[in-house]
Amino acid sequence: MQGRSLLHLTLDLGMEYQIDRFMTPDTAAMRDGFGRSLLHSACANASPRMVMQLLEAGADVNSMDQLERPLVFYAVEKGCDSNVDLLLESGCNVDFKGSEGSMLLDVAILEGKSGIATRLLDKGVDVHPYLGDDSSPLHYAVEHGHKSIVNLLLDRGADVNLQDDFGNTPLDQATEWGDKAIIRLLLSRGAISDPMSDLSD
Repeated sequence: MQGRSLLHLTLDLGMEYQIDRFMTPDTAAMRDGFGRSLLHSACANASPRMVMQLLEAGADVNSMDQLERPLVFYAVEKGCDSNVDLLLESGCNVDFKGSEGSMLLDVAILEGKSGIATRLLDKGVDVHPYLGDDSSPLHYAVEHGHKSIVNLLLDRGADVNLQDDFGNTPLDQATEWGDKAIIRLLLSRGAISDPMSDLSD
């Protein structure tokens, strides 16, 4: 496979124990043709054991790939709580912002990972930033129907009546999608409804 080193391929195939004997600071710093370190592969393959070994061998917890995506992006995208915890405990930067405005919280919401969203918020990730599609995290959680994350964001101070660039509130979105459970939740948390809207059960 073009651009992949033998050690990267070994890790991708789940043969991480074969890498143990080669573990050195140089190995931890090795990158493939796409700028991904072995630690990127370990995060992408949900391998906490290998993530821990590479960090102990001196791998950079804030290294980026060629698309400027950090290690923690891969861990959040994979939805691996253990790897996210390891990276957060090792001091990784959580203020990642992608080329289109996407953030780590955006990825956690997309994947429906309320536990990871909680960890990111605990580390100081802002509950209010706008995402790449002119929408806030709360709008995004409503759009994807993740009630537990909607509740989490509201608990952490998200503005229930915040408007996106098109003037839509989270309640407007929930109404558009017909998500009655989230509509009820938003109303119970102070959402202001349009008197012309049909919010009936």
